[in-house]
Amino acid sequence: MFGDEYLNSYPALAQTPNPKIEYLILEFAVIDNYYELRRVAYSMHLSHAETALAADSLFQRGDIKAKVFADEDDTEGTSNVILTRAGIQDHLDGRLLASYYLTPQGGARWEAMADPDWNKFSIVNFLGQFPYEEGFLGTQREIIEQLLALDRLLFMYEHIPGTEKWNVLEPWKATYWKTLPRGYYVSCEFQHSDLCPWELDDNTPAEIVEEYKQASQWYENVKKWYTDPSFD
Repeated sequence: MFGDEYLNSYPALAQTPNPKIEYLILEFAVIDNYYELRRVAYSMHLSHAETALAADSLFQRGDIKAKVFADEDDTEGTSNVILTRAGIQDHLDGRLLASYYLTPQGGARWEAMADPDWNKFSIVNFLGQFPYEEGFLGTQREIIEQLLALDRLLFMYEHIPGTEKWNVLEPWKATYWKTLPRGYYVSCEFQHSDLCPWELDDNTPAEIVEEYKQASQWYENVKKWYTDPSFD
């Protein structure tokens, strides 16, 4: 689709897509199912040519699909689109509005490379994204309880004690492509934290600074629930 009129505007491409770039495209869409390929290219400082080659490989293999929008007012879009190389290049150049997402096959391919530990997976939801209200979700209740205990040190918002409502999700649709046997969800009301990390200064008591350091280290470890593969 979208023709080949712009195909020759790109320099000659290598014959083999870069596996690292293929992985990055998959990784960006693990949680977010409306990511744009041009945002991947921009954020990772990739050329359009190498991004197009890797994306084309993933589309043709069936690891990703696209949702294409007629214009900026189109909120529905057309899903299940397999973009051609020309369509990918049109999107990267801003002539085609599109997002992409993992297929179940693409999700499985990412898992094979990243070796995720879903037992450590959690979601911090301050935006009340459908179908969940504001709160925390995770595979392990202990992780969520620790997030509740440390939120004032970690985030711009902190929960209001006494507003917590716990739910067990069986099964839990953890991402748009991955369902786990069980998850825990606590919804709660939030307020602005009285101690944002970026407000620490020379006048902050030493014990608060130490609490912040310990909380940050814990949270960094929790966020490492998968391992980025190394590429030669």
